[in-house]
Amino acid sequence: MNAPNLTINIPKNMRHIDSIFIHCSATPDGRDVTVEQIRKMHLKNGWNDIGYHFVIYRDGSVLPGRPISQIGAHAKGYNTGSIGICYIGGMNKENTKAADTRTPAQQESLIWLVRELIRTFGTMKIYGHNQVSAKSCPCFDVPSWVDQTHLLEPESTPEPEPDEPEPDEPETPVITQEDVNKWVDKWYRNIFKWGKNGTNDTPVDERILRELDRPIERPLEDDYEELDAPEEPGWLEEL
Repeated sequence: MNAPNLTINIPKNMRHIDSIFIHCSATPDGRDVTVEQIRKMHLKNGWNDIGYHFVIYRDGSVLPGRPISQIGAHAKGYNTGSIGICYIGGMNKENTKAADTRTPAQQESLIWLVRELIRTFGTMKIYGHNQVSAKSCPCFDVPSWVDQTHLLEPESTPEPEPDEPEPDEPETPVITQEDVNKWVDKWYRNIFKWGKNGTNDTPVDERILRELDRPIERPLEDDYEELDAPEEPGWLEEL
C-alpha cells in the first residue's frame, strides 16, 4: 500500500510519543459499543474525555478518541509518552471470561493503524495493557502478535540518491498552541481520509467527522496523568 507521508512538519512542541498500548473494551463478543458510550463512562469517572486515542469497532472502523496531542488515560504509569488503542470486544458471548474476539476487520485495522502511527512518529514499543497491569486486557498475546505481523521491522528503503548541496537553514519559527492543534487536526483528517485501501478518495465516515469536529477540551500544557481505564465486564450496564 502506498501510504501518504504523514511525517512532515510535526510541531516541535508536540508531546513526545514512544509507545503504543493496546486495550479491549471488555464487552461481550458480538456486541457493538461506541466511542460515545466509552466516553460517557470515562467522564463518569471524573476524567475530561475518553481515555483512549483510537477505538476500533467490530466492523473495522477506526474512530478517533482523545486527541493524540493530549496525554491519555489508559495505562497507569505509562500514559505520558504513549498512545492508547482500544478494540471493541474482549469477552466471550456469555460475558463470563476474557477472550480474543477481534474480528478479521479489527485485526486488519489494528495492523494498519499501528503501522501508520509508526510511519508518523517513528519506531515505538508496542504493549498489551496486561504487560503493565494485572488485567486480561487486551485478551491476546501482544508480543507474539508484534512478531508475527513484523510491525517493528523496517520497511524497504529506496536506493540512495546523490547528495545535493544543503540549503541554508531558515530561522526556526515559533510554534504556538494553535499551530499544534492545526497539525493534529490535519493529521487526523489525512489518515482517516486515506483509509486502509491506499487511495486518497476514501469517503470519511460521518462518525469520524463528528469526533474530529469535537473541540480540544484541554490545552497541551496541562501535563497530567490519569488512571488507566477501568473497563470490567458489565461496565456498560452501569451507565
